[in-house]
Amino acid sequence: MSTQKSGAGRLLVLFSSIVMGISAFLPWGKIMETSVEGIKGDGKITLVIAGLIFLLAISKKIPLWIFLILGLTAGVIGIVDLFAMSIVTETTQVVTAIGIYLTIATAVLMIIGVLMQAVDIRK
Repeated sequence: MSTQKSGAGRLLVLFSSIVMGISAFLPWGKIMETSVEGIKGDGKITLVIAGLIFLLAISKKIPLWIFLILGLTAGVIGIVDLFAMSIVTETTQVVTAIGIYLTIATAVLMIIGVLMQAVDIRK
């Protein structure tokens, strides 16, 4: 099994996990005039995933596929929540906010970081 290497990919994974953790505390949506932070919903799950990824990324002996699965999981959670908000928007005044977009973006960056590491290992 391929494990992590130091380099740009690993730094991208670490950076993404930090930003993903922060995004859990940011607003994910606004219902009427009330902001809803991610931590009040599925942001709890993405916060745990981000923390786990950060802790695992510090150790270089963790297989890359674990990071890939965790990054994909966080991304899917963000996409599902975004899709759910778009459905609710049809009946209620709901606006998506920066936290959910950051969660999805950092999940994508995390996956890119893992792929960068995989390419580095193959060299």
